[in-house]
Amino acid sequence: MKDFVTLLGYTEALGALQQVRDRWRFPAGWQAYTDVSYAVHQEFGTKKMQGKFYLRRAADRTIRNVEAIPGVGAISAFREQNPPDKLLELIAWQVVREAKRPPPVGAPVDTGNLRGSISAERV
Repeated sequence: MKDFVTLLGYTEALGALQQVRDRWRFPAGWQAYTDVSYAVHQEFGTKKMQGKFYLRRAADRTIRNVEAIPGVGAISAFREQNPPDKLLELIAWQVVREAKRPPPVGAPVDTGNLRGSISAERV
């Protein structure tokens, strides 16, 4: 008898995670993230639970409303007065704020551990 584990949907889940990482990782050096081990299950779901896209929703809302981020204003004026990395920093922290908002808008209901773990950093 062989000892092995078959993870159904592993390849698809890994591909989806890589797409999200590639799409929302800030190329000039900022990323919004969470390091709680169950965060991926909350975001993408499991076979018994539907996913609750709190980080993706936060990133989508932020990107659609970049000029509404405190301190940004009109993008063209902001770019003239600030280095590109500054805009990415503000975007990353706005994603964090959006993701930490209470449900149904932000993070799923939990003990506060998941919401508390959402942060941003320069990479």
